[in-house]
Amino acid sequence: MKQENARGTPIFRTGDIRNYSANVSGGTPVFRFFASGELAKTEGAEITNGRDQKSFRTNLNVTPNTKVDISTSIGYIYSHTQTSCEAGCGGAMWESMYSNPANLPQFCPAGDVGCTYVRGFQSTPPIAYNQEYYAQDLNRLTASTTLQYRPFSWMTHRVAIGTDVNMEDNPTSVPYMTNDTAAFFWGNSAKGYRFHNQHQATYNTYDYTGSLNFNPTSTLSSKTSLGAQYYTRRDQFIQGEGDFFPAPGLETIGSAGTKVGLTDGWSGNNTLGYYAQEQVGWKDRLFLTGAARVDNNSSFGKDVKWVGYPKASISYVASEEPSIRGFLPDLVNSLRLRAAFGASGQQPALNTALRTLSPVAGPGGQGVLTPNTLGNENLKPERVEGLELGFESGMFNDRFGIDFTYYHDRSKDAILSRGVAPSSGFGVNNQFFNAGQITKQGVELGLKGQIVNQRDYAWDVNFTLGTHSSKIDRLNGRDTTIDNGSYSHRIGYAPFDWFSYKVLSATFDPTTRRAINAMCDNGKGQPTPCLNANGGVIAPKVYLGHGLPSAEGAFTTTFRFLRSFSVYAMADYATGYKRLDNNLRIRCQIFYTCAEYLQPEKTDPRELAQMQTSGTLRDFVINDSKFMKLREVSLSYEAPERLVARAGAKQGGLTVAARNLHTWTPYTGLDPESEFVSGGNVNIDQAHVPQLTSLVLTIRLSY
Repeated sequence: MKQENARGTPIFRTGDIRNYSANVSGGTPVFRFFASGELAKTEGAEITNGRDQKSFRTNLNVTPNTKVDISTSIGYIYSHTQTSCEAGCGGAMWESMYSNPANLPQFCPAGDVGCTYVRGFQSTPPIAYNQEYYAQDLNRLTASTTLQYRPFSWMTHRVAIGTDVNMEDNPTSVPYMTNDTAAFFWGNSAKGYRFHNQHQATYNTYDYTGSLNFNPTSTLSSKTSLGAQYYTRRDQFIQGEGDFFPAPGLETIGSAGTKVGLTDGWSGNNTLGYYAQEQVGWKDRLFLTGAARVDNNSSFGKDVKWVGYPKASISYVASEEPSIRGFLPDLVNSLRLRAAFGASGQQPALNTALRTLSPVAGPGGQGVLTPNTLGNENLKPERVEGLELGFESGMFNDRFGIDFTYYHDRSKDAILSRGVAPSSGFGVNNQFFNAGQITKQGVELGLKGQIVNQRDYAWDVNFTLGTHSSKIDRLNGRDTTIDNGSYSHRIGYAPFDWFSYKVLSATFDPTTRRAINAMCDNGKGQPTPCLNANGGVIAPKVYLGHGLPSAEGAFTTTFRFLRSFSVYAMADYATGYKRLDNNLRIRCQIFYTCAEYLQPEKTDPRELAQMQTSGTLRDFVINDSKFMKLREVSLSYEAPERLVARAGAKQGGLTVAARNLHTWTPYTGLDPESEFVSGGNVNIDQAHVPQLTSLVLTIRLSY
């Protein structure tokens, strides 16, 4: 893909993806090893976007005797990513999607040099916005050691220690500009600046499990497990900024004329848990499991201590039971029934329970504290209690299979956020709280089939389906609705459902070229005036649809032919939800550049009435985003040994794959999956590069 502006400067490019990987393994019964490495280089569609990554991993296993196993694993990743300026900060997508013909040179007012320089973009041409540099350098180290000790055949001890260290270096900079056009748009910032943030997150895990295995009778087995787990997380950060370099070529904070300040800090989070589990088996076909776990986390409110989570499950291989085998059709060769009940928890985000203060500059430059977050000393973890029922079956000697699950979850003390009144004096305008109870249920279905299975030809198909529905049963306190703009949390509806004013009709006035007499839904499907005489909204917000998919699924198929060739295809879909096309809203309600606004006589008056309210009415941008995507089609070839032997290899092959080939959707935006993550918004699409079609060639050699 290549798009150019009026002077031929590339805006987008055809990206390039290159990956090289190798691995080696071997050893003896006492010592075994595995090592792998990868080099990857990726260019994005935007000029400023790309990634270079290097990684390696080693696994070592030592078994000195029959009682002891020692395994270690070390992994390291280094990546340098240059990110593009997307969503709301400007950049190629912002300037292109919201470009304005009025900014073309031939339409510029006489003497307006800035308009001439814009050359049709919304506010900034590529020569200016490409000056800004966003990057992330990542160094990530993961390491773990596991020791298993079996002093007796009926006793096992397992100790595992692991660490995950993420070191991020996030610079943002603009150089001292010597180009007059770029300097014109950057104004006072044309002398450049550098903002630098360094963040290190360290996760440590300590895990012990002891197990006792007994067989009281020839048909009965028992496994008892006791364990303890301790997790720690520590975040450290430091950041600073320097503005206005005195000359070209300088780029460090220390060389800047103005140092804005240096900030550093740290935060920590710890979890301690204990658990016990008992598993009983009968004739290797009936298994009963009961377990309990208790946790304490430093993010809980001060009045919350230990939280318990029980679990119970049953699994029964019914097809191996002689008394049941006779009732099953001959085509069913395996059948396993299962049921489970359990509780789990989601801890609050770090420091959300705490009331915090922020340091600011006070009178005379002295440091003072100001309220920051309100916190919630009663904040508890979100607790989910779930029931699952299902079965797995194989038919025609496992050439066909069905995997079915029904689940029903009840979330108690669900963690949601609500607004904080500005009069409270706290700078952060939201508070996390335990909202009440949410019920979720659905089914998961997997079908697999081996249609053809011959020596030279084979054809396999797989299909998965998942349905999801949820409902807020109650909200704590007197709340029945938590309004977050265009989406709400309401009793009787799913979380993040869309609620907004729904315009039913309007009339186009050819004299004023405006829509008048806009009528909205009164909440019962009947019309009521949308606005009062002063332009204020008087209609109620009504339900417009789900904010999250209610059904998702995928279809894959593999066809092998001529023994060495195979074709693979995958398609997936999601349905039953809507998203807010903020690109449409910005073009039609903020910049007024969309064709519908500029040609009102050709536009549905119902939509025109919304465009002319500057965003107060906006149901026309909350649109059906169901989709089906052809994710991949590939052709693979497994080369014969005599051919790869010429390269000194034992095995080899190649695959040509095309990905993200086509999307079927009624959605009005560029991509029904793009996501603008900011300020707690859900399912909002704004100025993102959509998923691009790619062609990938993979060559594999084994020595």
